[in-house]
Amino acid sequence: MLPLESGSIVICKYVEKLTEIKSGKTYIVITHKDGVVYKRLQTLKDEARIIAISDNELFTPYSIEYADIQEL
Repeated sequence: MLPLESGSIVICKYVEKLTEIKSGKTYIVITHKDGVVYKRLQTLKDEARIIAISDNELFTPYSIEYADIQEL
């Protein structure tokens, strides 16, 4: 995901609850379907899902159901 350069190191911490997700912030998401991704997230709490948005405009945003998230 641009604008990160190849070989960049991303430091993060484990998110205990999905309610701790802050819209517009970047997260490393581990899902059943997509594996490990680094995306900017938009929460849709009423729908029990998030929208994963890449900072690289070549990739379109997509929805991730809460049930598909293994770790955040």
